[in-house]
Amino acid sequence: KATVSVLYWDYSMMRPLSMATRIGLVNLRKGDDLGKIAKAVERTETKLYISIPMVDNEDSASLQQRMGKVYYTAFNGGPNVDTMVLLNGPESSPPDASALFGYEDEQDLANKLSLEMCIIPQTDTGTLMVPSVSENTVVEKYQHVCMGGTFDRLHVGQKLLLTFAAMTVNKEGGRLFCGIAGDALFKEKALRELIEPYGRRSRAVSKFLSTISPKLLFATGELKDGYGPSVTDPLFQAIVVTEETKLGGEKCNTVRAEKDMPIMDVVSMGLIDGSGQLTEDLDHSAKMSSTGLRQKVIGGLLDGGYMMCKRQSSKPYVLGITGGIATGKSTVTKWLAEAGAEVVDADKLGHAAYAAGTQGFEEVKKAFPSVVNEENGDIDRKKLGGIVFGCEVEMKRLTDIVWPIIRAAIQERIATSTAQFLIVEAAILKEAGWEDLVDEVWLTVLPPKLAKERLMTRNNLSDEEAEKRLASQLPGTERLKTAHILLTNHKGQKELRESTENAWKAVQTRWEVTIEALGKDSIAGRWVELTKTNPKSAYWWRELRDKYMGQGRDYHNLHHLEEMFTHFEELKEKMVRKDLVSYAIFFHDMVYDATAGAGENELASSAMWRRFANEAGIPDEDTATVSAWIDRTANHMKGPAEGDLAYFLDIDLAVLGRPQPHYFEYANAISMEYSHVPSSMFLAKRPLALQPFIDAEQLYFTAEMREKYEAQAKANLQKEMLVLQEKAKWVKCE
Repeated sequence: KATVSVLYWDYSMMRPLSMATRIGLVNLRKGDDLGKIAKAVERTETKLYISIPMVDNEDSASLQQRMGKVYYTAFNGGPNVDTMVLLNGPESSPPDASALFGYEDEQDLANKLSLEMCIIPQTDTGTLMVPSVSENTVVEKYQHVCMGGTFDRLHVGQKLLLTFAAMTVNKEGGRLFCGIAGDALFKEKALRELIEPYGRRSRAVSKFLSTISPKLLFATGELKDGYGPSVTDPLFQAIVVTEETKLGGEKCNTVRAEKDMPIMDVVSMGLIDGSGQLTEDLDHSAKMSSTGLRQKVIGGLLDGGYMMCKRQSSKPYVLGITGGIATGKSTVTKWLAEAGAEVVDADKLGHAAYAAGTQGFEEVKKAFPSVVNEENGDIDRKKLGGIVFGCEVEMKRLTDIVWPIIRAAIQERIATSTAQFLIVEAAILKEAGWEDLVDEVWLTVLPPKLAKERLMTRNNLSDEEAEKRLASQLPGTERLKTAHILLTNHKGQKELRESTENAWKAVQTRWEVTIEALGKDSIAGRWVELTKTNPKSAYWWRELRDKYMGQGRDYHNLHHLEEMFTHFEELKEKMVRKDLVSYAIFFHDMVYDATAGAGENELASSAMWRRFANEAGIPDEDTATVSAWIDRTANHMKGPAEGDLAYFLDIDLAVLGRPQPHYFEYANAISMEYSHVPSSMFLAKRPLALQPFIDAEQLYFTAEMREKYEAQAKANLQKEMLVLQEKAKWVKCE
């Protein structure tokens, strides 16, 4: 039979072949047709499943090479598409793909449509019949297998290694342990700020393994050293490594031998180059690595710049240069000044804030009388630094005095500047809450050890004094959460200059982008229309945009709002106050932190709305109405809802009624937002969150939404509960 590729599209209608699909599947029944994979990945937006035919008695090297070609073909055609090669049989359909296959004969379907690649509507039943890749291959099997790694930004090489490891596990009761380097191991690692937290890396590995081989018994765990349970668990028979990490596997065996434990087989996966070919020697530049992926991020917009514009169209484009002590802030600022930018040094403004004769001077003297120089009456800054650095209470006493003064001075400089670009250099940009004064935040970072060495040399400080100052500052990982650009000079000034110049060139292409330029039909255009009489419309759009596009917001982001407004358009003629419903949509998830307590996000979002409404002069009654609607999203099903509130709540829950494959994208995104929670706990707690919706007599308050989404939403919730229960059976430790 000819090869058939079946792709899924969200909407229940036929789409032209040229249009993209969100989730795709390539089911290759005859050979590894790389051309078909390349075509499929071009048309896939987020996720592509690939099944490849088995080859009887295929040796390990041949299979590795075949897998490598498939993965690299997909990666080269669509590096942002999450590609997974399925290993098992009919049970291998992942939750978001199992609904794709409801046709007895895909070949017949393709013939009818006269297409080799088909885009088909959603179906409710059917499973994918995938021949098992690992069934008849010549790969030695073990009962107890271990492996380890960083697994940051899961890439092709790591996917191949995980796939190879899964294939070495005996199907009958075999188990795989995947150790994942803990965050503490990266303290001195360059670009540690860009390494995903352990929880996200662990969740990504678990999701990948459970997708490619759902019946695989595996566990993930945090490695706090280079060995983990490989040197404590006598049952392990094999450790899976790459050619580059083979020495590490041998070291584990050395420790096991010292403990009289059985020696493990060191099972090595060969090096695979960018074309998917096995090779004995791989040039470093051709190597796919997490480090390389992190390096590519330097100097580029961390959040992609989606719906980004300048805060004030008539003012200079303001760059905030920030970072820890001795990380290169002043060096970057100097270079940008040489390129023509005007500079505002917040540190100098801070000194001026309590210069002799100012109100700040009197307030600091009153708060810290011991720092006054008896000879001339000035403030001894070194004495003051000795008091506040390392003491949170004393530091806050000082900052409460000087930060408001500095902020006002920065605002005045921005307002009076005639420059095209204005630089605000401020180590405390985030701590002081001045990020809303700049259009972009550029963050400089450096490993702590290097920063301490440079600080000691530059400021003639002792080891203890330098350590005290470094300990008093905000970690780079916290600053990164609201940064737009990251710069590093851990390799020296040459690297820092190169990344700075690249970032500077890129900013020339976007500094003139106003909110109007984002398009009237965009989510930003909708905001412009809603706030057209507000002179601070662009400022507040950036506040909204930067919050929604922040780190860790896999679902609660601007795309969630865009989806909500799609439903809004369908229902708006039924609403009385479309403007208030629109405001509620924009602000209801403005503040979102998955680690927050129950209702805290909603209260914080409501507070942001009230701040905006107060500035915009919105009537108190309307402000209170929207605030109450936002608060209600903390518990959708608690109590009745009617009128505009009912439409707002129903629009927020419309995601539950998505077609099942699309629904599981949402479910997976929620899982990633809670990756700080161990999988075992998430699998126990998530059902508790779903149960009230399942138990509800009706999910939707309006007749229109009930008719359209109620049945599908209930089916989706029940399906997710089943998936969670099945996963809980396999989760042993993390």
